[in-house]
Amino acid sequence: MASCYRQSLELAEQYPIQAIAFPAISCGIYRYPIKQAAQIAIVTIMNWGEKPTTIDKVFLVCFGDDIFKAYCQQYQLIKN
Repeated sequence: MASCYRQSLELAEQYPIQAIAFPAISCGIYRYPIKQAAQIAIVTIMNWGEKPTTIDKVFLVCFGDDIFKAYCQQYQLIKN
């Protein structure tokens, strides 16, 4: 899953893209553990943002309150 985010960001940098949005990958029909998916997404994207990039904004699109809450919780844990 981390590779999916990294490869998407690498591809986006090949174009004049300043913002990109990701759905909560695998959190729907594939039933990947939401906490783990959120952690992977956030850590991967934050690590990507530590190097110079043309991408100014990354949106994480959460479908449903449970996924949104999990992403918020994981972000707070990682940020602190």
